[in-house]
Amino acid sequence: MGQFMVCLAHFCEIHGPSVVMCTQSTALDRAEEIAAAPPTASQLCSSCRLIIPKSEGDLEEPSSIRTVEAGRCYTSSQYPSSQPKYSALRQIVMKSLSVEMTYDSSAPIMFGDQAIGYSVVMTFKVRDSLARGSERKYALMVIGEQEGEVIHSWDLIVGNIQEIIVYVRDRLATVESDRNDEVGNERFFRRAQMTKPKSLVELLHDDRFFVRLHLWAASLLKDCSATA
Repeated sequence: MGQFMVCLAHFCEIHGPSVVMCTQSTALDRAEEIAAAPPTASQLCSSCRLIIPKSEGDLEEPSSIRTVEAGRCYTSSQYPSSQPKYSALRQIVMKSLSVEMTYDSSAPIMFGDQAIGYSVVMTFKVRDSLARGSERKYALMVIGEQEGEVIHSWDLIVGNIQEIIVYVRDRLATVESDRNDEVGNERFFRRAQMTKPKSLVELLHDDRFFVRLHLWAASLLKDCSATA
């Protein structure tokens, strides 16, 4: 049975297509193998950086989130655990946010090969009046090593990706409703702050967004492995 990985990517106005978070699973006794070293803060802007609450670890700035269940360890970190996996994921992210497209931008797509794996990808946009074009583009993707296993899990994968996208959109609608009285001031400062990078944590006013995303991704990985 092949391995699956879940990834959130973002088209950054400064750095282009960027990996924000990836979730992998492994046997508990091999958990340290996916504890990828985090990049330095100077390499990342707020839009690209995985922001984890301090309550999730002993470090001042935790670099990963872990969940242990039934002898498996599910780990979410900024990047995959190895350079080959990162190189393959970068190709997938580039295609997802810069190349691949469908007649319906909200529809899932699948592409890949034996070298980089097989991906189910859905892109979505988040409104932000201070961003270029007044929106930020993201992609959620699930990558599997075996094409047949990915196809077999298609409905499960697409349904789960749609679920998290609905959460993001509903949360953003709530935030926008609460900000109606601030529109005038925002427009006044819009020119000076046009390209200010923002994380989904800030856009959604949800400090635990990446914790929620991790728990969702871990659950999806468990279900994909069970049905593969």
